[in-house]
Amino acid sequence: MRNMASTGRIIETLSQIISHIKESLGTDQVDIFESIENSLRELDYQWNKVKELSEELENDIKEYREELEKMGLLDKLLSLSREVEKLLEKFRHLIEEYCPGLDVAPLLENRDSLNNFKKSMIDIEDEVDRLYAYVSNIRREVRKSIEKISESFEGRKSTQTEKILRSLIDKLENLEGLIRDLLKVNRILVDQLTDAGQYRGGGHSVALEIARILREILRAKGLWVHDMISKLTGLRSLAGISSAEEVDFEIEGYTRGSEEGGESRLPLDDFLARYPPFEPIHVEVDGVFGSNVWFIKAKNVTFRDHKLNRIISEEKVLYGKVQEGGGWLRLTKIRPVNLRRVHDNNIFIEIRVPIGKTTKRVFVKYGSGRLFRELEKKSIDVVQEDYRKLITKSKAGDKAYRVNDLGYVWYCKLGLALSTDPYDFRNCPFENDCHIGRTLRSKGDRCPNWHYSRRLFPKVYVKAERSLPRLPRSSSEHQDAATPFIPVSVREATIVERFTSAQWFMPSPVAYGALVEVEFEKPIIRKLTRTNVVGFKLPRGLVEAALSELISEEVKPKPSVRLSVTGDKIKEIGLDKLLISKFAFYRLTDGGRRQLSLLEMKTESIIKTFEKFYNELRSNEKLKKELIKYLTNVFAHTLAHLLYAFVSSELEIESQDLIYVYGVQDDYIVVLVAENSPHGAIDLPGHVEARFGSVEKLVQEFLEKALWHLDGHEKDLMNAFKGGAASAKYPDKQDLRKVAKAIRVRYSQLIQHGVVMDLPTFAYHLQLNDESQSEKIANEIGLSQDEVQELLERFLENIVYEDMGFVQCIDGCTMCVMLDRGCTEPLIQNLLLSRNLTRWLLSVLTGKEKLYGRGRSLLEPLLSLAERELVVLSPYVDDDGARILEEAARRGVKVRLVTRADTIQMLGDRYKGLIEVRQLDQPRHDKCIIIDESLVVYTTQNFTGLDSINWFELKANRADAAALKKELIGS
Repeated sequence: MRNMASTGRIIETLSQIISHIKESLGTDQVDIFESIENSLRELDYQWNKVKELSEELENDIKEYREELEKMGLLDKLLSLSREVEKLLEKFRHLIEEYCPGLDVAPLLENRDSLNNFKKSMIDIEDEVDRLYAYVSNIRREVRKSIEKISESFEGRKSTQTEKILRSLIDKLENLEGLIRDLLKVNRILVDQLTDAGQYRGGGHSVALEIARILREILRAKGLWVHDMISKLTGLRSLAGISSAEEVDFEIEGYTRGSEEGGESRLPLDDFLARYPPFEPIHVEVDGVFGSNVWFIKAKNVTFRDHKLNRIISEEKVLYGKVQEGGGWLRLTKIRPVNLRRVHDNNIFIEIRVPIGKTTKRVFVKYGSGRLFRELEKKSIDVVQEDYRKLITKSKAGDKAYRVNDLGYVWYCKLGLALSTDPYDFRNCPFENDCHIGRTLRSKGDRCPNWHYSRRLFPKVYVKAERSLPRLPRSSSEHQDAATPFIPVSVREATIVERFTSAQWFMPSPVAYGALVEVEFEKPIIRKLTRTNVVGFKLPRGLVEAALSELISEEVKPKPSVRLSVTGDKIKEIGLDKLLISKFAFYRLTDGGRRQLSLLEMKTESIIKTFEKFYNELRSNEKLKKELIKYLTNVFAHTLAHLLYAFVSSELEIESQDLIYVYGVQDDYIVVLVAENSPHGAIDLPGHVEARFGSVEKLVQEFLEKALWHLDGHEKDLMNAFKGGAASAKYPDKQDLRKVAKAIRVRYSQLIQHGVVMDLPTFAYHLQLNDESQSEKIANEIGLSQDEVQELLERFLENIVYEDMGFVQCIDGCTMCVMLDRGCTEPLIQNLLLSRNLTRWLLSVLTGKEKLYGRGRSLLEPLLSLAERELVVLSPYVDDDGARILEEAARRGVKVRLVTRADTIQMLGDRYKGLIEVRQLDQPRHDKCIIIDESLVVYTTQNFTGLDSINWFELKANRADAAALKKELIGS
């Protein structure tokens, strides 16, 4: 009774607080200002997308300037680019003036600010409307130009020009779509600002936040003390587990402990990880596992049932409740579909998957009408026994599986279909939708691609995009760091997470199959409004310069990567070749999402495709820039994974209570770890101070341990190979060794032509080509094709992973840089992470390895690290070298040059007042750069002959830097 009374008093007190707050804020003001904040963030996101696409257009304009000028399109495209840049700057200026950091508090405090901001957004809307019309007109003109090119050009040149114009049309159409979405959100924002203007006074942002939290508490069905603590502090429990936005989740008919209905509340990220859309939920309801599944409206998914298409189009989910904004959804309640309650107890969906320039259809069947009909008449034991007899009689295998488990599937080996219906073991239920199935069925044959074994329904992962928090000038940044890594610590940062799609690998006889991506019509958003972050940033220019020299064919020597561990035949490949192969695979498969179209090719065709791509890369500067951008993102993403794991381990914080965020900005690469909490409940910066003393020391220790970890993993790989594992499982070892040798030859052939696949990808490629491969191998080693086919079906993965003699981790695995959970791109980590690139770049940036390259590429980004002072020892300096020093001086850095008397005479008085020049006391041939008395760059590069190749070595030691400076200039 006392507890009930206390609860009553808490509710009464909370209601009074909300009532007093609303008296000053006005009814529903909490909702309207929260909506304004959401719309502003969506606008910011859309404008960033427009900027990215505009930059791609600018690159096209630069590359094809001559062709576009001949077509009369150059001036119009340049005008378009300038207009986009002008509007983007105008939008950002308005944000900084009225709501800096996308904080709506200034709008709450001042009615005039609100009205002026609204007027400005109406003006921008008009300008964006005109921009949309302008883009549409240009697109139409480009399309007309395609029709005319045959009159202007001939042969190959005509084809090349048409290719350029079609690429432009694609980008312009994408730009139209982005601007259309932007306009929609802008109009919603203007309406919201109009609604906000009706309130009689301003309100403080803190009061709004409190009111929002208390409102959520009171909306709950019951009130417990831990609920209130969770809402007010951002903690899920008194133990300090962080909490964010939550979803009400209810499974009809499911009993959870003593509670009926299986209702619960889960944080959004936890809910999407445990119960993702499109994946059967593996709980037992009415004697059947996996009979519940939920769906979200997706751009490339169609239900066979027209009623379901209509419902999901209107409601956005099957079934539940959402809050819908201009370009986003917020999940509030999900009630999965019970397959026992739908028509025929089945749901059929068709997923359209782009494959190159075509679209392939993938089909999924959920449920089983026959199973539910059987269970209405018989007990589960009887149904199971009947099923066992049926499986045995049909020779579908000697294992009957659990008939009442819809979490398992029969599947197509080509990745075109799967079915959870246990009775679909004989034939694919989508034969009529597949040209292969129709052809075989007309002949009375069973499709051999419909596999005679069940697999678990593939794990579905939800892809996330995270916004970088704005790093205000007041953030804790150590500007005097002794390395290029600048520590960052920010309290009360805002991070917005957008869940944009669901992905899974179709089942396959090997580790994974074709990747399927379901793109949500609108992203699900989650906001961490006042979280805390720690991490670092490093100069983008320096990283990109190092990468540029790495991939340059002129610069040698190259770092190497070890691939093979068998005997004395150790195969190595240059790191540059490995990374270029990775990029080629990424680009040829549309960011890794269309791998099937490449891997189903014959090995010879893959080699030809890659060779064609490499030839284009050598002569295409735009493609080279794209490669550098890709590698920069790969490096940043890998660092983010490593920092995330390090912070979790060192601070003993559960990984689910943290998230990582990374991004490549104009000047810096930013890598951060944030609390997975909306209110900064963990106090991550405080924990860092207590454990390490400062964020700077955290970064130093992270760099040391990350390199130690990556080096140790390399040694473990060399020691892990045993060999003969597959042979040990097969009585005729000699036959299996012959097959393994033939497969090794094929993998080596790919490597020799610069095609480096990780082993799971290579196994999938072989599986897709098993018939042609088995025939060729049989001819080579003197076995029958059936014998080779059997060995490949039974031992392919064992052969590839254990008997070929290649390291199992080519460039990343879950033991080094990949994550089992928490990655924003979970299924293409093999293409978006690189152990070897990160190990090399960290070694270079921390002075463990020398960087080889040209002074023209490397000196400027190295000198840009200086904030206060540069001391340069270079016996020789020419005009190019002096210009680089002059540029540093003009941005406020004190430049001191120590050089020969002849050089001083050559320079004369041209740089007097900018560069302090001192003469060497005695002849020296060494060269170095001292940056801010903390970082020394030793090098063989004079400030002359900047196209020559030299080495550079970074040493971060303040004591050594101070001693060397004293030696050179005496103070």
